[in-house]
Amino acid sequence: MTPGAEVNGSSPQTGPGLAREAAAPLSDLEYALEFKRLRIGMAFIQDIRCAAMLARVAESQSIAPVLDPTLYMHGRERLEVVQELLTAAGRFQAAIKKFDGRMAETADTAARSLEMLAQARPLAAGEIAS
Repeated sequence: MTPGAEVNGSSPQTGPGLAREAAAPLSDLEYALEFKRLRIGMAFIQDIRCAAMLARVAESQSIAPVLDPTLYMHGRERLEVVQELLTAAGRFQAAIKKFDGRMAETADTAARSLEMLAQARPLAAGEIAS
């Protein structure tokens, strides 16, 4: 296999699944399935204690070089990646809250609309009967 070749929709340049991004547009069914996968991911991410974990990473980054410089040299890059992931997860959590807030507003609006429609129907039926 040549370097940089795709394997299972992934390449070293794009990462897992990202190579498919340039593929054909999603069908309605594919979109619905991907959206369900996103919602599942949201459920997992929203409960992660990102701030507490970031504090722990920061603590490790400040103490580890003193306690065990060799170990820190070997693990520093991994800690930085964990820090990046937690920072991204925190931004994702903020987006989830924004999304959930808008979904709640949409649900409230839909409920009010249904309520108004239910109230309007007897009036319309009464007007027709007269």
